[in-house]
Amino acid sequence: EYTLIGGGRYRVEAEIKPFQGDVWQLWLTGSPQRATLAPVQAVTYFRAELPAARNVYRGPVAANPPTIEPPPGAARPGPALDYLGVEMVDAYLGKARSGRAELQVQLRLENRAEWPIDYSFSLSGGHYQHCIPEPAQYRHDRYGRLAGRLEPGQVLVRPLVIKGATHKPNPFFGARKCAGFRNLDGFEDFAGKGDTVTNYVRWGL
Repeated sequence: EYTLIGGGRYRVEAEIKPFQGDVWQLWLTGSPQRATLAPVQAVTYFRAELPAARNVYRGPVAANPPTIEPPPGAARPGPALDYLGVEMVDAYLGKARSGRAELQVQLRLENRAEWPIDYSFSLSGGHYQHCIPEPAQYRHDRYGRLAGRLEPGQVLVRPLVIKGATHKPNPFFGARKCAGFRNLDGFEDFAGKGDTVTNYVRWGL
């Protein structure tokens, strides 16, 4: 079923799709009835409690529907934490030699959305002066970065690696220095502190 609008220039169809919980998507698709016009499509989100039998609805659109014109490539609405699940599985000292060490964090990533998500995280890696794991003793060495794409519903476990952190726990002379992390609580409580580890999260369309 469809409705002709704009003097019959477009055939417009509406489709309602379940998204997550009580959040729904409303899609409007305009098919041009003239060769000089381009097809158009728009989507918006709304909250409602609809019967299960009406999970997907196709039907006519009002003659003068509200204008919904998100620009191409527009970001998806809502905070990233609503759709991207992140859990720190493990954190440990990897390879260590010549006074340098490799720090690793194992992350479990989950895409709860119905579209691909491109993600990027960065984490500070460095060392603690005198091997005292206190904030005042921390010295930054390098950043590690993890980036990639999650398909809808995909779950991955990936390592975020920081190479070249100073690690001299038993030097012949000078102060002891032990490689270590800061702000791992951001991964342990991603839902509450995800902003401390997230450089950016952009939606893949």
